[in-house]
Amino acid sequence: MLKNKLKLIKKIHVLFLLIGMIIGFFIPKFIQHKSTLDKSIFGEPLFELDGKVWFSNTLPQNMLFDYYGFEKNIYDAKREFLLKSALRIALAQDNGKMKELPPLQNLIEITPFDDALAKKYYDTAIRINGVQIFGGKSFDKVKNLIKMQLAYQKSNEIIDKKSGEMLSKNKIKILLPALIGPPLEMDLTLYPVRGNKKSEITVVDINDYANDKSRKNEIELKKIVKKYADKIKFVSVNFPQDNYGLSGYYEKNSFCAQEQGEEKFWTFRDKLLDLISEDSKNLEKKSKEIITQLEYKPIIDIAKNSGLNINQLIKCVSSGEAQQHVQKVRSQFLALKGFQGTPSLYINNRPVSVQLDKVEEAFELLK
Repeated sequence: MLKNKLKLIKKIHVLFLLIGMIIGFFIPKFIQHKSTLDKSIFGEPLFELDGKVWFSNTLPQNMLFDYYGFEKNIYDAKREFLLKSALRIALAQDNGKMKELPPLQNLIEITPFDDALAKKYYDTAIRINGVQIFGGKSFDKVKNLIKMQLAYQKSNEIIDKKSGEMLSKNKIKILLPALIGPPLEMDLTLYPVRGNKKSEITVVDINDYANDKSRKNEIELKKIVKKYADKIKFVSVNFPQDNYGLSGYYEKNSFCAQEQGEEKFWTFRDKLLDLISEDSKNLEKKSKEIITQLEYKPIIDIAKNSGLNINQLIKCVSSGEAQQHVQKVRSQFLALKGFQGTPSLYINNRPVSVQLDKVEEAFELLK
């Protein structure tokens, strides 16, 4: 009898031990899953007011955009810090200076600026801004400060170039997760589409032909479009920075090309981007001359090579309809709360801060 009781007690003990192990294994998993689920639905917990917890995704709409703007500033600053840190280490390694790890500016080799270049800068600044720009001081009194300023600008240009090269070659990869903002109310009916037009995922690329970074982004974006053409809808919005300048002129030509069919438009767009990328500085210098011409030869040539009707294109570019289109695009997006400028990326109308080579992570977050 006693032996039977001891066996029963032992079995109960083992049973409770097993139950404890099961609870110990599954409950943390459940809590972790619930925490992840709550975060995906409600966002980050921010503050408590009168016993109610407010989350980032449950803020009033206007506050939600303000909060995202704040988060984006932090994200951009963090990304800039990480990029420069990676570049600093890379340059220190290349120069055998890892032990002392000098500041990034000290790892950039710059030819010293002479008096002639500093004087040219001084004279130009006074011609544009007046003598008050240097507090009325003579060149001799400010030349050393000017040389320091020119050296600082030059080093930043080199840093941007080197970091861009290392990013493009995948020597540096910034591992920050994508930052996704609240949805915007976008009307995309005007704009050309690539990929699967029936997809539930829509990627909107807002760019500007005259913006160097926009043109570089298009190179990466084309790879993504090619990879996901059967799964995702890609909408391209060209947002001109001005109504009547070079940026607006490019968009008028682009709009008029689209009027002749999307297939011809995409061919024309690719060639126009190539033309601008190859000769952007010269085009900027000749901008006043270009925008007054209805038949700027390089653009006419690429239009012919794209199969466009030239007479129809010229007539359209000079029309009020093309100018109204430029103004409509600008008005639409400038009035849009949460618009991030150019270049910017949106997935299902939500702004996404991420390198284009990591945009697939954002696709996963929005599934």
